Amino acid sequence: MFVTEQNGNKKVYEFLLGDYLVVEIDVDEYVWNPKTSEAWVRIYNAVSETEFKGKRYLWNVGPKHYFGGKRIPYVYRGNIREGAYVLFKFYTGSWKNPHRRFLALFRVANVGDNTVELVNDVRGEKCNISVKNLVLVKDLNDVDWTQLKNEVLNAGYEVSSKYEVTNVASYLVLKYAFLQPKTEEKEEKDASSDEVSEEEALAGWEEVSGVPVMEEETKEEEKVEEEEKTEEEKEERVKVTEEEIEKIVMKHGLMKVKIVVFNLPSEYKGSRVQFDMTNRHAIIRFSDEIDITKIRTLRRAFYRILNEMAWKSLVGWVLMRDANMARLNEVIKALNEELKTERAIYIVESYFPRKVLEEWLADYIVEVKMRIDEIKQKIEEKAEELKTVRRLKSELKKMEELLKRLENEMRLLQSPQ
Repeated sequence: MFVTEQNGNKKVYEFLLGDYLVVEIDVDEYVWNPKTSEAWVRIYNAVSETEFKGKRYLWNVGPKHYFGGKRIPYVYRGNIREGAYVLFKFYTGSWKNPHRRFLALFRVANVGDNTVELVNDVRGEKCNISVKNLVLVKDLNDVDWTQLKNEVLNAGYEVSSKYEVTNVASYLVLKYAFLQPKTEEKEEKDASSDEVSEEEALAGWEEVSGVPVMEEETKEEEKVEEEEKTEEEKEERVKVTEEEIEKIVMKHGLMKVKIVVFNLPSEYKGSRVQFDMTNRHAIIRFSDEIDITKIRTLRRAFYRILNEMAWKSLVGWVLMRDANMARLNEVIKALNEELKTERAIYIVESYFPRKVLEEWLADYIVEVKMRIDEIKQKIEEKAEELKTVRRLKSELKKMEELLKRLENEMRLLQSPQ
């Protein structure tokens, strides 16, 4: 797992995910009435941490899929990457009374068909559920919910009354994906005397490829010797160390990219609405502190440049290698100054596994291709509307140029460094 800083009050905890696996959950035999039943899965490809009014909250990063409904069978089938987590909820009963309820957290793993035992919290009975490529992490009906919420609070996170299940489940995912593997790694390290992990190599920056790095001095003679070194020597040693660390990062398949992350506040912020009861309409009076027209112009320019220079991913917009940073920085500076609030747009550098970047870029290329097909279809449908066709053809040309640049970016991404 690695952490990506998105902006001042948000973090994303990314998992190192594997290949896609076929995942199944079969609860069809427990459906009481399809019309009054509900089932869904919430996929955790990552966990995000946000801060609101000084309180920290945890959320899932991934889609939510409903299945079943009025149509049967109640069987979920989907492709999910190995290492992701899945929160599963099932409810069935009559219009007035529940009959069965399941709530459980799973981890995706290549284990094939399996049967798990879940507690029905309505009757306290245990039921066998058929699943595929899923390992049960926690049956959330078989825990002390109050104690679990207190654990979340003691860890420094808040639990929203409206999103209680999501907040608690997100904490558990973070706990099992981030904290537990560290313990496992420690046990594996104790069992093996020869194998050295990446964590060991980086901890303390000790002896990277034969280059000695400063360690905490414990002896008085070493302290005196360290004080006698010149600033120039220290800077040179730090420089060499950074180069060696870069080699380690590249060796483990990580790539450094620049990501544009932003949270542009609305120009309606600070505005007031007055109602004219006579003419039955509302009048919006904007704040005198901001220039609405200028903000809207800059916003359009920002998104236009962003679509030309970057591609969309789960953690923000990843800048292409040939991005014109001068143009982008000019618009970012103007927007940040005009909004007259806390900084709204950032460009951050972060390391990601090359394979993850390739998958994100491939997904975005599919989106662009779908958009191109939609434009071509509209051109055929609006053939008689010359003005509309000209606009669509202009947009089509831009999208096709963007597609070429994205495909070239993919080739660069896949090429060895």
